[in-house]
Amino acid sequence: MNVPSFENFGVGGDIYGPILTPLILHQWPEPIWLESARISEAREDDLEFLLDFLETEIWCRGDPIPSIV
Repeated sequence: MNVPSFENFGVGGDIYGPILTPLILHQWPEPIWLESARISEAREDDLEFLLDFLETEIWCRGDPIPSIV
């Protein structure tokens, strides 16, 4: 699934975020999922927040961040 393609058709993150976010969250290890839920401040459907959180979490752990583009 290519997320930028959605945006090319005028479908923004506010539309596909609520669908993709739970699918992504359930693939993460429980400690990371719980930390995300703790700091999300009712932004559970915010895909941009989720991706920023994941990038920060990877950076803090010292893992290389793969290029999405």
